[in-house]
Amino acid sequence: MISRKLSLFVMIALVCMIFVGLTQSAPLSKRDNAFAKFKKGGKNKVVGLVTFTDIGDKFRVTGKFNDGFKSKNVDDYELILEDANGGLELILTDIFREQAKGKMKPPGTPRFEVDIDNDQLTVRELIEKAFFNIRFKGRLIGSTKIKQA
Repeated sequence: MISRKLSLFVMIALVCMIFVGLTQSAPLSKRDNAFAKFKKGGKNKVVGLVTFTDIGDKFRVTGKFNDGFKSKNVDDYELILEDANGGLELILTDIFREQAKGKMKPPGTPRFEVDIDNDQLTVRELIEKAFFNIRFKGRLIGSTKIKQA
């Protein structure tokens, strides 16, 4: 009797697990995630990390820099995503300035975050094709390729 009840319970549990597995949205591990890691060296004066996380119909850009920012004036900086040919992909300057204004503590920056609609650009389009460039008063102080996480 116990083995019959146990068999029935196992079958019901199996059906439930299959149902949940088939109806679940894409696992986070299958979503596109990327990062731009800045390390000091050569012409690169910036240290920090920017992540790009697919969240459905948009992706989230989150970043923080720990070194390389000399000025408290956020208007001195530009944050731009460009392709290898220097073509414009995405300008994050205004968002960065808005969120960092009055919070700059050189040599680092406060954390910033923005959501970008996928109809404008996708994480997959950025991976290994785009560079995250940082300019101080028009001069490049940091650049790194966006890589798959």
